[in-house]
Amino acid sequence: MSLNDDMIIILDVPPGIESARMLSPVRADISPLGLLIDRMSRITSPKNISVLVNMEPGVNPYGKFTAMRGVFLSRVKETGKLHRLTRAASGRGAASFVRVDARHVFADPEIVQQLGQLRAEKKAAMTKIDGAPAWLAGEAFETKTLLDASIAEKANGDGDIDPAAALVKHVEGFKPTLLKTRIRGRWKADNIALGDPQGEPHLMAALRSAPDPVFVSYKDFLA
Repeated sequence: MSLNDDMIIILDVPPGIESARMLSPVRADISPLGLLIDRMSRITSPKNISVLVNMEPGVNPYGKFTAMRGVFLSRVKETGKLHRLTRAASGRGAASFVRVDARHVFADPEIVQQLGQLRAEKKAAMTKIDGAPAWLAGEAFETKTLLDASIAEKANGDGDIDPAAALVKHVEGFKPTLLKTRIRGRWKADNIALGDPQGEPHLMAALRSAPDPVFVSYKDFLA
């Protein structure tokens, strides 16, 4: 089973992270962003994957890379968390989406899929993981509800607000729908992410040594 075609996955490259960190091969021809794309392609077609980056004057280091991978590139001027995300989602015409922080190279595709399916089942404005670290998945959103909150925030001149905080502020009675997990154990690091002093060494070790890093399990990061 895979995600519905009206839901996309947005791999969000946060402003300020150097493109070389995401695109440079770490092992043979495997780069962190390329690996994340391959992992998410286990649950959806590459055409339903967007890479979200901010525009850099005069350069587009992600253009050729995303074209070769068959994924969509969303280049936005907005730097605020809320507006850049809604720009990327509405630009694809997607009814809903899952945002995955692109630094979380080993986000688990099956959990991402469960997030999306739970959002569709409950018709929720937002779903997120409960009982496990955020780096394992991300958050799923209904595009229209989040876009309405973004428009309201623009009227207030605020765009750097967290998307969940914007929903709390502008959607009466909003509470995120939680995806309960049965994951138990102690983690090697709290945040398995590029740029995290404790987490990145474990991420790189798995990327370099796993027989096929596309199929690395979250269990490999349990202590």
